[in-house]
Amino acid sequence: MKKLSLLLSTLSFIGVIVLSVLYYTDKQVALEDKALEEAVDSLTANQLSFPVAYVEMDSILKNYKFVQKIQQELQSQYKTAEASFQSKAKAHQKKVLEFQKDVNMLGEMQQQGAFTEQQLISQQQSLQHRQQKLAANEQKLAELQQKLQLQLGENQAKLNNEMALNIQNFLKKYSTELNYTYVMVKGPGSSVWFGADSLDISSKLIDVLNAEFEASENEANASHD
Repeated sequence: MKKLSLLLSTLSFIGVIVLSVLYYTDKQVALEDKALEEAVDSLTANQLSFPVAYVEMDSILKNYKFVQKIQQELQSQYKTAEASFQSKAKAHQKKVLEFQKDVNMLGEMQQQGAFTEQQLISQQQSLQHRQQKLAANEQKLAELQQKLQLQLGENQAKLNNEMALNIQNFLKKYSTELNYTYVMVKGPGSSVWFGADSLDISSKLIDVLNAEFEASENEANASHD
């Protein structure tokens, strides 16, 4: 059975980049150095007025306890479903081998003249019926495998959405205190190719997210006592 990799490498839930491109005519070439200096100064001023930060997706996936908990639950569900599928596939394969053995035996006995014509027809019809049942069961197994794969993908997508919503809600909740205009995701598949370490808030964000997650878990456990 083809393993599905948890598709944790295609996650991207926030991404905003504003690009400003300056076009110079031949008459502006002489002023290039000055214009560049002014553009850099302007960009620096804008950064101060419109703070930008980013989070490392790999760090979120590795250290966010909410993700760790849900991933463990999904992995447990997948292992149970896979074990059930493998058991059914093994039983099917056993029947296939038995069928092939009986086909070979019928061929040998036919050559030896062990059956009357009517008996041979009956045996062939019986084998044909078994073959049809095996084909139908094989189709069911293929459909079950596809269903398991789709379910795994849906569960992973649900986790991704919940994770994104948790982080977005946190950023909105503390937007005034954080004073960030843009918070982007840096990782495979994202639009952020480079980010200065000073703009990386992954560690601090994870600390707060984990604190909120643990408080929520403690509250849920207390309500069950």
